[in-house]
Amino acid sequence: MENYAADALFLSPRKLSTFAKQRTAPFYLYDEAGIRAAAKALLETFRAFSGFRQYFPAALNPNPTILRILQEAGFGVLCENEAQLRLAAGCGFTGERILYVPMVFLPAAEALATELDCTFVLDGPHALPHRAPKRAILSLRPAQKLRADDGTPISFDNLKTGMPEADLLRLAKRLQCGGTQSIGLILHACRNDLREAYYPAIARELFTCAVHLKEQTGITPDCCNLADGMGIAYHRNTADREPSLSAIAARIAALREDLLLPAGLDSMRLELAAGRGVLAKHGIFVARVMAVKPLKNTLILLDAAAQQFPDASPLTTYHHVSLCGKNQIPGRILCDVAGCQMDLRSLFASRRLLPPAQPGDLLIFHDAGAGGHAQSIPGTGFAPCDEFLLTAKGEIIQI
Repeated sequence: MENYAADALFLSPRKLSTFAKQRTAPFYLYDEAGIRAAAKALLETFRAFSGFRQYFPAALNPNPTILRILQEAGFGVLCENEAQLRLAAGCGFTGERILYVPMVFLPAAEALATELDCTFVLDGPHALPHRAPKRAILSLRPAQKLRADDGTPISFDNLKTGMPEADLLRLAKRLQCGGTQSIGLILHACRNDLREAYYPAIARELFTCAVHLKEQTGITPDCCNLADGMGIAYHRNTADREPSLSAIAARIAALREDLLLPAGLDSMRLELAAGRGVLAKHGIFVARVMAVKPLKNTLILLDAAAQQFPDASPLTTYHHVSLCGKNQIPGRILCDVAGCQMDLRSLFASRRLLPPAQPGDLLIFHDAGAGGHAQSIPGTGFAPCDEFLLTAKGEIIQI
């Protein structure tokens, strides 16, 4: 059970309520100023690493306006399929600013990625394109658990990506013989990790592999990509603390001094593919209360369907929820939150302490900027919900 989450929005509850009267809920609302500030802060933190690059996973928010904001801020984009590649190209990403990450060989996507001069991120020999790509990043899968500096383990038991180091070294040599000009390394592990020791542990594993790659094959790796993993504290009023970017950067810099410089790899580029840690806090999902049902836990029924906010349904412990404008109302009751579908047990949120809700109230899902984009599945009868942007000038526009 979580305590009640205060409104703590990037616009006033009054402005949100006024805007909602003019629009049909549910909808997403993003904060342009917050997105730009977060992007700038990330790039500034790692600017000491010469040539540093950050790639945003397009799957976490495929809205073209959001992607264009990140492109203007200096980000690259990570794409998994042909549709995302076309989206990235339409948003101004080109060449090395696009990472193409196929899990299997996809002919149409491969052809487009080659045409766009993307960097291929290869999961193993099964994902090799017909022709050796100009640039490739190889996905590493450690043979055993990693131990972070704080003693906590990082397990790869259920990880479906990556290849053992020995296979990676063989594939690197094969690609080099086939004409690949640049080879890098990447390690996917977690999606939302709050440990400051997480990224340094991943960096240590990648830097060690980079040294082995040079020593055993003569290939000097071009980059090490720490992938996604930087998390945000979805839970309010808990012991969860978000990692310090500056502390992470300092620890990675120390590892670079210890591992890469002695091996002559001081020019190797550092990369990230951070997603939630950049965007999640700068978006909200807003739905309207349609009915309140008196059960053991009061059930709040919304006008939203699971397809419109897919990030919430399987993760009922995630996402703070609050009732717009009711933060100061005394008294809290234990509530479950559900959508408008005839689904016997699925919930948007469970066991939340909220003020008494009434039909017409706006219920806000916080930290919804990444991972919960609008979508629709044919046959459900629920259309994608609208998305809006609070611009840096304070206007709200549809995107």
